[in-house]
Amino acid sequence: MIDPHAQLAALGWLAGTWCNDSCEAHYSSPAGGLILSYTKHFDAERVTSFEHERFEVRDGQVVEVPAPGGAPSPVVFTLVSVEPDRAVFENLKHDFPTRITYLRRANKLEVLAEGQAGKGFMLELELVSALEASLQDPPEAGLARFVAWYEKDPGNALIGRFPLNGLGKADLRRILGVGAGVSLVYTFSLDGDQLEALRPHFCGNVDPSAYDYFLECNSI
Repeated sequence: MIDPHAQLAALGWLAGTWCNDSCEAHYSSPAGGLILSYTKHFDAERVTSFEHERFEVRDGQVVEVPAPGGAPSPVVFTLVSVEPDRAVFENLKHDFPTRITYLRRANKLEVLAEGQAGKGFMLELELVSALEASLQDPPEAGLARFVAWYEKDPGNALIGRFPLNGLGKADLRRILGVGAGVSLVYTFSLDGDQLEALRPHFCGNVDPSAYDYFLECNSI
């Protein structure tokens, strides 16, 4: 049986502030069993619209509950698919949207809203912390870093993945015990001391007795 609380925790890759030139979206971590978010759209002079959302477990399912303009809404979207970097919510009885898809590509986030008869739109956003890191530390460009944790044997199911922010290559190599001649594009198993050293740089609860933790470094 699928554990909805594990599914909610697996949405940790949404955590962070995402922006483009006319939109800002912030997603909290799933700590405590709840993700809170807000999205605002703006032009050069004013905010044109905003929305609050919450992601929670309700009646044994993970749901997204939007609040357009901050007003309560009876509309609920149910999680129908979750992967390490993709989640799909649906409400086929709603006029628009009927489906919302979140897709993360390293430090990019795509939010696709779809309706009937091909109606839809997509938001393309970039992780603000990744942008700041690249501006402050240009050599870090091209390396996406995530702390991921999995069920211990025999399940090995992915539980969550959070971006690792504000840590340069030199500090990362020191924590991992990796020399300058070794590529960081790799998946590193983390021991307790390494996990503790990385802890200030990502969101989420840590329980090494229940899960196995890894640092995933990918080229982008």
